[in-house]
Amino acid sequence: MKSTAGSYPVSLAVVIGDKGASKKQMRDAKKEDNQLPSSVREVLSNNDLLMEVLLRLPLISIHLFKSVSRGWLSIITDPHFSVRRSQNLNIDPPTGLLIRKPQSFIRYEFVPLDTRIPAKKSPLPFTFPFGSNVEILQSCNGLLLCCDKTKGNTFYVYNPSFNRFRRLPQVHSNRVNRFSLFDSMKLAFDPVKSFHYKAVYAEDIHTRFGSSYIQIQTYSSKTGVWRVCEEQFPLHSFIGFYRGTYWNDAIHWLDTANGASHFKLDIQDLLLTKIQTPVAMDNEVHYDHKLFVSSGHLIFICMVSARCRQLNVYDMMNGNSGWSLKYVVNLDDVMMLFPTSWILSGDKQFFCVRCVMLGNREEDPLIVMEVFGKVIEYKIMLNTVRKIDDLGSTSTGSSAMKPSNFDSFEFIASFAGV
Repeated sequence: MKSTAGSYPVSLAVVIGDKGASKKQMRDAKKEDNQLPSSVREVLSNNDLLMEVLLRLPLISIHLFKSVSRGWLSIITDPHFSVRRSQNLNIDPPTGLLIRKPQSFIRYEFVPLDTRIPAKKSPLPFTFPFGSNVEILQSCNGLLLCCDKTKGNTFYVYNPSFNRFRRLPQVHSNRVNRFSLFDSMKLAFDPVKSFHYKAVYAEDIHTRFGSSYIQIQTYSSKTGVWRVCEEQFPLHSFIGFYRGTYWNDAIHWLDTANGASHFKLDIQDLLLTKIQTPVAMDNEVHYDHKLFVSSGHLIFICMVSARCRQLNVYDMMNGNSGWSLKYVVNLDDVMMLFPTSWILSGDKQFFCVRCVMLGNREEDPLIVMEVFGKVIEYKIMLNTVRKIDDLGSTSTGSSAMKPSNFDSFEFIASFAGV
């Protein structure tokens, strides 16, 4: 591939695979480098200038360019690089989804939303280096919280961009008996504020006197130990904690048992507060009442009613405590965009929202939904629909409805200790 002004002599075919470029391809690239004008070679050899260029590239390009050379890999994996890029207000939205197919409990597939990534060609190797029966519990700014069921619920924090992981130490257990309604762990990581991450573990405790409460433990990658919180939290407020998401130094979730309230748990002070939801909801949360995080915003979606089939999208920005209505989506209008071949006769029709992404351009906002066994991308402002994956018949929908089956994912993340 010949060099031209403003381009670098490495094709996507060279760097998109897991093995990187071959020796011959690297020799050819080096030969082309030597043919460049001395002024261009001087620019490429200036690491400070190269970093400034890489900071302005899309995430997919940065991930692919890790294979160009050891020097480029060193720059991209430098924690200082990750912090600087995270501070860019125009940073790209997540580039793909992790999907666990209904027919397989342990098999995850990376499905790109970026059309520059060839279909079925994942730039990330999803064979976990720490186990085979692994379930992804959460993604948080490029890190994955995973659990290996075969090892007694052993938890890992995994950075798939660099194939690094850390096994979390066992949590403390102060249960009088082993009966438990639920226990759940959440990950908190913000590379802008710290290279270190935290984990929050919530466990219901039942005493011999009949009382019950939630005990919180927190783990920091900086100290490497679990800390038990002395305060006892009300059990009923944590029913929906397992569906929580990290945003603005807190874990946010919808309580599924008490009027669908919105709770947040501050990571630093472990302060539990209740936030007013933008609309009144029934006691049972509909599968399309969810919280998401995108482009620095906390997003709340809800189905207004099954009859009118209207989906409202609200958002909350950092520093604000109130919700604002962002978009109104008529699902019947979305259905009108579907090709006839997508609609299966006799199949139950339902929409299940999997993620919402806002982006930075007017045409960026999109909703990823599952409908008729297909995963579709709906561009809100462009009013377009694109199929991005096929899950098969919705008769398997009960398996696909689990919240961990889909998760947005960002390519680049660096942090200490992994």
